[in-house]
Amino acid sequence: MVVVVKGITENTDFKSYKMINIRTIQVSVFSSYYCKTPMKTVSLYDALFNLADPALVDEVRQTENHEERKKKKSHLPSFTPSGLFENLFEGAQPKIYSGFMCIDIDKDHNPNMDAETVKWELAKISQVAYCGLSV
Repeated sequence: MVVVVKGITENTDFKSYKMINIRTIQVSVFSSYYCKTPMKTVSLYDALFNLADPALVDEVRQTENHEERKKKKSHLPSFTPSGLFENLFEGAQPKIYSGFMCIDIDKDHNPNMDAETVKWELAKISQVAYCGLSV
């Protein structure tokens, strides 16, 4: 499960807190999660909803063998919800920070979790910009 959350700090002024359009937030896209240099920039919306081929995502999700699934997953594109990066080498900082962070709740580490229920509960939190099932 992937949860993208708008950054909130103890100094956040909730009276002036505004909805942010994820179609205007730019993020870096990588050819795979192994790649350290971005191949392009897209909106956070496009990264979430239009980046990966749905047929490939379904194929990965339906692969039962863990190692085979991991290999297939490694060929899918990845992105950085926290902003635009020149690279992802150790210590890299975003060129432009989006104000968003991503929380990945891995079903492999939470085998008893009902992902659909958790997803809908998290979606009720106003700071959650997106909550969906990861590949």
